[in-house]
Order: sequence, then C-alpha cells, then structure tokens
Amino acid sequence: VPSEAPAIVIARDGYAMTREGQAGPALAIAGVSSFIGATIGLVGLSLLVIPLSNLATSFTPEDYAALAVVGLVVLPRISGGNLPKALVGIGLGLALATVGTDPITSSTRFTFGSIDLTEGINLAPLAVGLFGMSEVLSQVATRSGWPKAPRVSMRQAMPTRQQWKDALPAAGRGSIVGFFLGALPGPSLILGSFSSHALETWLRKRDDAKGPLPGEHQAKRRVQGVAGPKAADDAAVGGNLIPLLTLGIPFTGITAVLLAAFLLHNVHPGPQFVQTDPAIFWGLVVAMYLGNIMLVVLNVPLAGLWIKLLNVPASIRLGVLVSIMTVGVYSIRDSMFDVWTLFVFGLVGFGLRSVGINRAYLILGFVLSPIIEANVIRALQLSGGSTTIFLSSPVSAVAVSALVLVLVVPSAFRLAVRGRRRAEAPVPRSSAPSARS
Repeated sequence: VPSEAPAIVIARDGYAMTREGQAGPALAIAGVSSFIGATIGLVGLSLLVIPLSNLATSFTPEDYAALAVVGLVVLPRISGGNLPKALVGIGLGLALATVGTDPITSSTRFTFGSIDLTEGINLAPLAVGLFGMSEVLSQVATRSGWPKAPRVSMRQAMPTRQQWKDALPAAGRGSIVGFFLGALPGPSLILGSFSSHALETWLRKRDDAKGPLPGEHQAKRRVQGVAGPKAADDAAVGGNLIPLLTLGIPFTGITAVLLAAFLLHNVHPGPQFVQTDPAIFWGLVVAMYLGNIMLVVLNVPLAGLWIKLLNVPASIRLGVLVSIMTVGVYSIRDSMFDVWTLFVFGLVGFGLRSVGINRAYLILGFVLSPIIEANVIRALQLSGGSTTIFLSSPVSAVAVSALVLVLVVPSAFRLAVRGRRRAEAPVPRSSAPSARS
C-alpha cells in the first residue's frame, strides 16, 4: 500500500520481495538508497543551484508540453508490457484530469453540477484507492495471497553482498535522474521515480541478451526496482529546492509551505538568495543532510522490527489499513467526497488489475495532463494557433523528433521483420503446383 504517489513503483518490486521473504533486505535497500539519493541531490543543489535555475527559466511553454508528451509515450514504451493496455491506462488518466476547472479560462467542466468536483479529483484518494484499497480488495479475494511473516535474525534482515552490488549502481542512476527532473516544474517527485523505474526496466532488457539465470535475473530486477526509484524520489527533493531558492517560485506543495516559513521569518528567496543569505542556505542543506542520516539510523537497524508487523493477523491488518487510508484521505480536505472517491477508485483499481492494465500509467497520465493542456494552450496562443511553434524551439523540436522515432521506428522494424519472414517461409505443399498439372 503506497503512502504517496512516488512510492507506487517502489511498492511494486518491494512488495514482491516481501512475499518472497525478503522484506528486511527490501527495507534496508530502500533506506540506504534514500540516503544516497538525498546526498546526491544536496550535493547537486550546492553545485548547480544557479546554472539549473537559469536553464529551467529558459524553457518555453512548447518545451514543457513536448517534454511531457514524450514522457507519456516513451516511459511505457521502454518499460515493456502491453503498449495498447498502457495507452488505455494513460488515456483514463488524461480524461480524469480534465474534470474540474479549466486551467486557462477558469470555467468548470465535467462536474455534472457537483460542487465537490469543481476543484477536480484529488490525487491522494485517486492514488491510494487505485493501489492501496485495490490491494486490500485483491488480498480479500485471494486469501492465499496473504504474506506470512518470516522469522529472521538481524543478519538475515540485511541484504547480501550481491544485493548491495545490484542496488548501489541503480541508486546512483536514480539519483541523477531524480535530481535533474526535480528542478522542473510539475509533479517532479512522481516523474523522478517513474523515470528511474523505466530506465531500470530498459537496462534489464539490454542485460537479457547476456543470458542470466531466470531466478537470478528476477531477484536483481526487483532489487534495482526498489533502489533506483527510491533514490530518485529523494534526489528530486534537492532539485525541487532550486527554483524555490533562486526564483522564489515553489513548484510543489512542500516547497510552497517552505516558502511560507521563509516569508514568516522575513527571508525572501530569489536570484541573490545564496549570496545575500549564505548562512540560511547552507544551514538548510546541513539540516536536510543530518535528517537523512537520522533516517538511515532509524530505518536500517530496525528493519527486523518492521517485518514483525506482518505477524498481525491479516483480518486485523487489512482493517487497520482501510481505517488509516480512510482517515488519511479525509484529513486532507475534511471531505467525505474524497472518502467516496477512495472507495470508487479502489474498485476501479481492482478492475484494472484484473484485466492486466498497469494502474501506474493512469497516475502518470493524470499528473501530466494539466501540464500538457496548459502549456499546449499557451503555446498556441503565442503562435496564433499555428502548430509549427512546437518545432521552433530546439528543445521541443528534439522532443517531437524523439517522439516520432519512438512511435514509428519500432513499428516499421516490426513490419519489415514480418515481411521478411513471410517471404522466406516455405510454400505449403497443398498450394504448390503438381508435376501432372
């Protein structure tokens, strides 16, 4: 049950490790990867705070729109699986995001007269319902799937040398991906973890040609699926601080709260913040680093303790989970509508899971839809309605070209291979002309 949207892809492989008796190593790898990602994010923040802020401000609406569309198409493409089903999930997410208020005209749409839908569908009950509540329904439907709590010692709860060897490179890659995506506006924490998961999936496909044993490959895949996205999630936090500290613009709810705290103390982030208030900037960096050290100290040695939560009978555990999810969703906006949304999307998630549609793609479409819509409209307004504006900027032109290559080249290659196989296939005897004829 992921407690936040970036944890969706982490829960996918981490929970699979738990069902195989590897809950301790999964928790330890997640804790250490979190520390690695946060460290690289803070180092990157210290070194690149000025250059990256200038880069982020140079992006135009067409750049953001093109990059977001590329993310929608490329991530499912390189992640593998059934592409049509992935596009169905993305389409559902795009459609659900249109409910509420138009980002340009501020007019309401698809609300059906409901005041609760004026602000749109909240991401929290949507994500928790799709993954948390649907998981509860799935476990109730298949009682044999309830994981058993293994009896493990502290040594057994720690990852093996091979698991560390698989996890650390993935954590490094995820940290770099998450940090640079964190500097961009929008749901960068979600994009960081999703992009890292897609990168690890693509690397696994490349390694398949080397022919590892299936069991070894699957174990390595799950370890990397925990380490990479978790590191990306925490590294993106450092990237999130760049536009806040250098431009005074918060791109996420967390940085908006941090900006309010700055203003309460008469501190005004901006282009000269690092030079005028170096003590506050470096104090913030040091405080965040000490906090991440404490997280490692608390999480890794206590992995064995967290495993014992599985000893709670499943009926009690699932009931407590439903209560926590319900109270948590209600407390966000004190809205019973969000609670009903939680249960509705729990059923939707259960249905999508039953037909083999990855629910993560619905979340991806949902969080990217406002970015795509708002920036496409702004770009068309600037160009007077001409779509050629998406080829005028180098960034958007490269993004559109990459999109065409990703969509066209694999399909053309597949058609060429099928045509060659048909040409080389032997002619059936029944259709071959006989000597008498």
